[in-house]
Amino acid sequence: MANRSTFPTTIDSFLEHYDISSTDVANVLRFQELKLKTSLISGEQTELTNLTTTLRDKIFTPEDFNKLQDCITSMETFIRDNVEDYITTKQTEFNTTLQKFSDKDVFNSTVTYMQWNTVQYSGQTFMSKQDNNLTHIPIGGTEDLWWQLIAQKGANGEQGEQGLPGIGLSFRGVYDSETIYNINDACEHAGSLYWCKQDGVFGFTPTNTTYWEIVIQKGGSVVVSTLRYTTTLALEASNVPFVGSGKISAFNKNLDSLFVFVNSIYYESGHDYILDANNLSIDKINGTFPAGTVIYFIVIKNIVEIITFNDGTLIQDETIHITKLASDAKPTISLVAPSSPINGQRWVDLND
Repeated sequence: MANRSTFPTTIDSFLEHYDISSTDVANVLRFQELKLKTSLISGEQTELTNLTTTLRDKIFTPEDFNKLQDCITSMETFIRDNVEDYITTKQTEFNTTLQKFSDKDVFNSTVTYMQWNTVQYSGQTFMSKQDNNLTHIPIGGTEDLWWQLIAQKGANGEQGEQGLPGIGLSFRGVYDSETIYNINDACEHAGSLYWCKQDGVFGFTPTNTTYWEIVIQKGGSVVVSTLRYTTTLALEASNVPFVGSGKISAFNKNLDSLFVFVNSIYYESGHDYILDANNLSIDKINGTFPAGTVIYFIVIKNIVEIITFNDGTLIQDETIHITKLASDAKPTISLVAPSSPINGQRWVDLND
């Protein structure tokens, strides 16, 4: 069977068809009449041939449908034999190229970079324009054949106020007069937290301001107690409990202060970790704590002293009288009054 399609060598062309108009009705009816006859005389065959030519753009012939079928078959064959393999090949090429869109950290002149690799150099981000990019220092601009600047360094921000040291402090536990302390060592002394300002400090207590500076001072209006718990992780974890049996007995997030040291490095709440919803454990914000990590928890408990008076109100100026005091705090007063005033003086009966 002949293939009437010329695809993919050329694009197939098709005859444009139109709807039948009123002037075509007689010819169409005659065409149908002749097509339904079982045999035609010579004159009728000539008439049918002429009608077929006249109505060519008004009727669909078997030839039209056969060509359309051949065209669809040619397209299916082409897709099977050419397009599917082409797409698979291009997909592999695309994935290979996509893998090149990777950041290679800080520029290193000994590393060979491929096209689309990105690096950081002098506070800016550059993308390699070519493969096998070796020893070419990123410059950017039209004169740089190897690197394209894609992220410029931002303007310097305003200098902020100097704060107390926090991140980077190494907690050394309770102050020990037999221990040598260095810069950024931190220790607890008399309920307060101090950091060391010099190296080689030995025998100078944290109250010596030449060598130490206070970070968190023990409050004067509360009773401060310190609870500690140290754990070494047996497995990698992102959540670490610190309250419970064998740990810190209790923690009140509204009153108490929590300090966390990971491998002796101070961890900041809200930056490095957050309290879990149950307030019994901490969650690492990014990543996990690897196995073997040593985590030291310190809770400084603030217990408010509550003084209760007998009448339920506090003592104020000019209101101090015996009814303020509880029964076990009232003094015993024993006075014997004479039966009559002495030497004409007046007296007051204390029992009234």
